[in-house]
Amino acid sequence: FIVIKVAVTLEEEFTEELKNTSSPVYQELERYITVELYETFKDTPNFQEVVVLGFRNGSVIVDFKAVYRKDKNNKIVVAESVREQIVKAVKLGNYQVKSAVVQGRPPPPAGLKETGKTDNSIDISWVKPKGHSAFDIDGYMVGHKTYAETQYKNQNISATSGMSSAVLTGLESDTIYEITVHAYNNDGHSDKLKIQVTTEKPDDSTTVVIIVVVIVIVLLLIIAMVVFFQLRKRRYRYEVDNMFTMLLRVHIHTGRA
Repeated sequence: FIVIKVAVTLEEEFTEELKNTSSPVYQELERYITVELYETFKDTPNFQEVVVLGFRNGSVIVDFKAVYRKDKNNKIVVAESVREQIVKAVKLGNYQVKSAVVQGRPPPPAGLKETGKTDNSIDISWVKPKGHSAFDIDGYMVGHKTYAETQYKNQNISATSGMSSAVLTGLESDTIYEITVHAYNNDGHSDKLKIQVTTEKPDDSTTVVIIVVVIVIVLLLIIAMVVFFQLRKRRYRYEVDNMFTMLLRVHIHTGRA
């Protein structure tokens, strides 16, 4: 069997009696909603039964499960079909439907791939999972790490942003990275998609520029040191010559005396 659990929000005021499964109010609404849901799904291939699981506050939230016999389609496709039928119906009998969400962990995204890379960054993209609108996905978690690392570095991509891509930055050059993406909602996390991408080797032109700059700086330092010592040498000679001249004058003056 394929069992799909769904939460449908009705435009109706919630009462305390709906918490008590033995109350007449609960039982009457349970019977009514069961009949209306059955009418909604009865012509769906392989549909077997619908069971109301309870009511919650938030207007009135109806938790129910729809049971299908084994279907050629997978659970995600069936779940999306269930939700679409409720949303398209707009009403369950006399009750207006505000929203319908399939309960459970979301399906994983698809098509994770690298779309660009440099020596310190990797661009990735993925495809939203089939039936993503049915599962009320909150966002996507993107993780990356090297083989030497034990923990993933994660970044969160909110579903409200509409983005299905990310840029990983601050990476090491010529290094293999393991990259994962999974969807999540209030009920849990999907399975992870995983790929491996190797960053580019360092740009040779950048290396050449760095070497040239270093050489220029070293040459300028050498020139500055040569100039400094030449000036210091000239100043020393000048001071020595002045001292010799002064001593000579003193000697001549003393001889005359």
